[in-house]
Amino acid sequence: MHIPWRNTTDDNGLIRLRHEIATFLYPRITDNKPQSMKVSFSFPTTEEGRQEFESLERAIKMGEIGSWEGVLTGMSEEILPWFGDLVNQKGIFSKLPIESPKTIGNITFVVTNGENGEWHVTSDFRITKGGSESLEISNEHRTESLLHFIIREEKNNLSTTVKINNQAKTMSSSAHQARAAFRFLETLSQGCRLSLYLPNQDKPIVTKINPLGKIFTLHLEILQLLDKVCVIEDEFDTSFAIPLEETTSEDIQDVDELIEIIETGKYTAQNQIFTVEFNNPELLNRLLETHQQNREMVFRVKPEEFGYELFGKFLDIGHRRIDIVQGTIGMPVEQFKNAIAVVTDDSPFKLKLVNSTITNIYPDQYIKEAKRISKLLRQNFEFENIHLFGSLVWGDLFNVETDIDLAIVGLAPDKFMSVLSLIEKSTKYPVDLVDISNVPESLRQQILNEGQLLNE
Repeated sequence: MHIPWRNTTDDNGLIRLRHEIATFLYPRITDNKPQSMKVSFSFPTTEEGRQEFESLERAIKMGEIGSWEGVLTGMSEEILPWFGDLVNQKGIFSKLPIESPKTIGNITFVVTNGENGEWHVTSDFRITKGGSESLEISNEHRTESLLHFIIREEKNNLSTTVKINNQAKTMSSSAHQARAAFRFLETLSQGCRLSLYLPNQDKPIVTKINPLGKIFTLHLEILQLLDKVCVIEDEFDTSFAIPLEETTSEDIQDVDELIEIIETGKYTAQNQIFTVEFNNPELLNRLLETHQQNREMVFRVKPEEFGYELFGKFLDIGHRRIDIVQGTIGMPVEQFKNAIAVVTDDSPFKLKLVNSTITNIYPDQYIKEAKRISKLLRQNFEFENIHLFGSLVWGDLFNVETDIDLAIVGLAPDKFMSVLSLIEKSTKYPVDLVDISNVPESLRQQILNEGQLLNE
């Protein structure tokens, strides 16, 4: 995989991208060996400086909490090509209350390069050598990934070499950015040789990447469809570019919509017109009262559509089970009142909502994972029932990695932490578990109602 960094003027963006890739591949570029960094401190000859000096000594010797400004003066050879631009940069080094008294946490290097302003690189490091004017620190277990994707099928026919043409002018479309990122991760998942050409360096950094396993959200079929908005040169040398003369704005919107559905389980469209028919006088009178109070209408619709169509092809991404529609009635109150007065079974009223926000919910992947966790818990613990609920459907967060919420009924109190421990070991997703007997009655009923609706 060849990323020609010289082909762009976005220096700050390249620094960010290089650091992100390096952090993602940290165990591999270092061969899992502990890495060290050296930090120098300078304290003024004042009472305040003396206090800062003493607080750093106490942090090293006794594990006390504190923050100090220092300068990064060196690092291990393996990580120097990736993070070397941080050398001689000032940083804020904070000691937090974590397990080892000689662990210094949340080491943040503050960089103000470029128009993007300040940004941070944060990690946990262990103190290996202490001193009043210098400090050597080591990162012994940086293994977490910054990129979180899940895939439903294996892809075994991928080439081992991909060239990403990372020019700024070709990165103008979110569809293109997503496509390039997916191809990049797709190649990493199968294993490859990664060659990175850095600015002002003749020789590339060459790293062998072992297969990473399942780390994506997209079917191979969907990846192939997204090629419509990219230029693919050949099997082994792929250059990404948006053919703007062939790709319409509707194409880009459809790709963005599909990506949002796959990543978040929902798609939200603004400023829509929504029309629905009613022939129930009682319900129409309730709508009239809402309209007279100048309140927004909210409908939950069950479309029961399946999959998604893109570029004339049908894609299996689960059921679209719920639509949430918010909007206002597009006619004056008196006109609305007169119109519903003559409604009959044979002559229904067509209600039109204007300036509507329509959220389409595709919850299948969440329900499947919640049911798997439920089955696992039933095999190991005794309780009455378990419910999937909450912000999965109508909260602010819709991400399967952060937003599977479960409520449990009838679990012995002394087993609660054991249940959480089992969930953490069996899934990489953070799962919120609530003992329903310990929540207020109003919230308890809301949990049960939402869980019932979702599973229906």
